Amino acid sequence: MEIKRYEYLLKEARPVSRAEYQKALGLEERTAQRHLKTFVEKGIAKQAGSGRGTTYEAEE
Repeated sequence: MEIKRYEYLLKEARPVSRAEYQKALGLEERTAQRHLKTFVEKGIAKQAGSGRGTTYEAEE
């Protein structure tokens, strides 16, 4: 399931916010936050910015 959700970041090919990710996959806010944090910790996504301006994109 995690791979499918990571594929969303790859497909977008642009930075996405937590809210965009959450809405696109129909997730609760906290669940979306956990997914994105996990992706960053595993080095498969990178985080840019902070607070409301935070975005995420797939690492190449």
